[in-house]
Amino acid sequence: MRARRGYEQGCGGRFFAVLALVVGVSTLLMPGAEAQTKRILLVGDSWAEQVWTKNAWPPVLSTYGLSQWGVEGSTTAIGGTTASVWKDPGALALIGQAVAANPSVDIIHLSIGGNDMLAGQLAGGWHTGLSSAQESALFDQMQADITVIVDYCLSLRPDIKIGLIDYDYLNLWETSLAGIQGAQVFQANLGNPSPGQVNNAFANMGLRKRAIATSRNRVLYVHNWGLQQYRHGHPGFIDAGPVYRPPFGPASVPPPGWPPSYSPYPGGNPIYPTPRDGLADNGNDPIHLNTTGYKDLCASALGQGFAGWLADLTGPTVLSITRKAGAQNPTANLILEFTVTFSEDVRSVVAADFAIDASPTITGATVTGVSGSGATRTVTVNRGNGEGQISIDFIDCDTVYDMNWRLAGNNGVPPTAGNVTFTNGEYYLIDAGPPSVTLTPGISSPTFLTSAPFTANFSEPVTGLTASDIQLAVSGPGTAQVTNFAGSGATYTFNVSVSRTGDILVDVTIPPGAAVDALNNPNTPATYSGFRFNLPPAAGGDPYLSNGSLGNLILSGGNTLTIYTGVGATPPTYRVNAGTIIQGELIDVGAGDLVAKFNFAEVVVPAGVTVSVTGDNPLAIAATENIVWNAPLDVSAAPAARAGGQGGPGGQGGAGGNTGGGGGAAVGGGAGSPNLFTDYGNGLGAGATGSGRNGGSNGGSGYVGTDGGNGSPGDPGQAGFRGQGTPGSGGAGGGKGTASTTTNGGTGRSDSAAGGVGGGPVALNNGNPGGGGAGGNQGGTGGTGAAGGNGGTGQAPATNPAFAGSANNLELAGGPGGGGGG
Repeated sequence: MRARRGYEQGCGGRFFAVLALVVGVSTLLMPGAEAQTKRILLVGDSWAEQVWTKNAWPPVLSTYGLSQWGVEGSTTAIGGTTASVWKDPGALALIGQAVAANPSVDIIHLSIGGNDMLAGQLAGGWHTGLSSAQESALFDQMQADITVIVDYCLSLRPDIKIGLIDYDYLNLWETSLAGIQGAQVFQANLGNPSPGQVNNAFANMGLRKRAIATSRNRVLYVHNWGLQQYRHGHPGFIDAGPVYRPPFGPASVPPPGWPPSYSPYPGGNPIYPTPRDGLADNGNDPIHLNTTGYKDLCASALGQGFAGWLADLTGPTVLSITRKAGAQNPTANLILEFTVTFSEDVRSVVAADFAIDASPTITGATVTGVSGSGATRTVTVNRGNGEGQISIDFIDCDTVYDMNWRLAGNNGVPPTAGNVTFTNGEYYLIDAGPPSVTLTPGISSPTFLTSAPFTANFSEPVTGLTASDIQLAVSGPGTAQVTNFAGSGATYTFNVSVSRTGDILVDVTIPPGAAVDALNNPNTPATYSGFRFNLPPAAGGDPYLSNGSLGNLILSGGNTLTIYTGVGATPPTYRVNAGTIIQGELIDVGAGDLVAKFNFAEVVVPAGVTVSVTGDNPLAIAATENIVWNAPLDVSAAPAARAGGQGGPGGQGGAGGNTGGGGGAAVGGGAGSPNLFTDYGNGLGAGATGSGRNGGSNGGSGYVGTDGGNGSPGDPGQAGFRGQGTPGSGGAGGGKGTASTTTNGGTGRSDSAAGGVGGGPVALNNGNPGGGGAGGNQGGTGGTGAAGGNGGTGQAPATNPAFAGSANNLELAGGPGGGGGG
């Protein structure tokens, strides 16, 4: 409210005597005087400013032995301010700066809202012309603005406490009649209300402030309506009407009711104004109290809560957490109760202040509620599932306070925070008896698949269960086995995989004692009866038609898929990672050709899956739905017949020639020629000797061997799945034989005949016959020609046969055969 000059007078009198009796101040007296430490920050309008400038708090604190504590208000007690101004961030920052500059401050004395009311008709405040709805709207806005201020102050530190200090009654009526101009202006601006009208309006707005305080921790509404009437009484006055209001003496009307009931509310007599004996400016200030009045205001705040806040320097702690007295232990109860004992009375204890402290074998336990008051609380826990030990811990989250709003573990001034988390509580031993188990199939019965997933859910975590513990009983032409067993704790999974030649029923049983809980209690038995595996409809010999009996093949990148297509009549199998080996089927596609076939429902093999194929039979992967295959798949022809055979090797080239030609044979000399026409004088001359024959020539070199012939074409590749390999091509011919490097001539004959002796004279003077020719030399032997090289072996194909195709259009044809040899 607006500041007015006031005067100071000595304090004392009957109100303080009553105050002392109610509060019990003997418990607050502290020996000696110490240097003041600021604990209280004054914030708000002129009623805060007047307390600051009139130095009202220090003598009150001294009277009650609290003189070591001081007050601050130099920057935050500002006359004339409104809630609508203080809610703005810039104004709020003044409060934050003051708290930061004074770390020992932990109490805020907040006086606000009076000027919002007194703005009157001209500025949107209260006045007599307001309807009920309009008055309510005004109070709504003021309540929202004050809430912003309060919540900001609370956010500064978890130990900050707020006293929302309300006003005492005004006295516009008597001061206006006395000719006080300021009072007359206010009276007119408010619509000339009677004392009862304006008092009731202010008191009704006070209920809104009470609502703010009671809905928040660390906020106290301080009720002061009628305080000065209780101190001074009233001399009586002429009210509107005119009606005469008779006088009453001091302490003859009730003082303001204190928390928590605030009864009576308001105090005093609300149709009377504050007596002028309690007003500033010698009773002429229609709004503000004199110094004694503000000391009364501070004493009222001290009695309603500030005294405890100032005197209490020790926060509460947890002394013990125990099982509720008389509780059964060990127990199988689902709901458990713990008793938590604090070092003093506490408030604002909630479920979030506690955490479950239990054996790992207990799961799903929760704190469900907290009840009680004073220094003890009963904490209720749902123990969840499993067996073992369970307790609770108190977790210090700076949210638990004693009755003076001192934080747990928060000691001294300035406050020194301490962590008072408590983890040494008593335990309940949970023994829920033998664990039970439920068997649930993952697919509906009947099924055409050869494998059905099952889940075994135990009522609590167990150990010791293995695949061999699970019993299968088969009715019908087939067998069953447990595969893919996995799990721990309370949940286990496995598959029942079957082989059958007709429809069969399988009973799945977990017998008693197959597993034990944490306390070694054996499980009770469970059976799932009559899961039906029907023989799937025949797919015939068609390798592309699936009956879906193997279910889905859906893999992830990084998986390994191992496929064995079998050899001859050996059944094919497949396996994912190190899982169970699952059998496919062999079908005859004609002429005794067997194909390894796998009947899936849906196939998804993404990139990153490692696929390996072994075995000799062709491979057929069929599905009733989509096939998505993005991983490399090698179905090379290395195993015969899987995807077209290799050609056989080519034939060997022919050998080269291996001998040279023979030398010519020796020949005798020819006969001498007759001299028929030569006359030697007497006709008696002898004939000349005949010429000898020339010697035979040397034998020629042996011929080079001829090229080897081309090899025969390789055999055709063996028949692949629905296709045949191409025959191998012939190899290249053998190379030529190498010529002999030595040429040997024949040797000369040593017995060549001499020419013939000339004849005697004849009638015709012919010469004698010629002598015989010399013998010819023997022909030399030809060198041996080198052998021709063998033809080379035909080559295998450059790439292995493979297949590729889109979903629903996948043909596994044989690849090309291998190359022939030469």
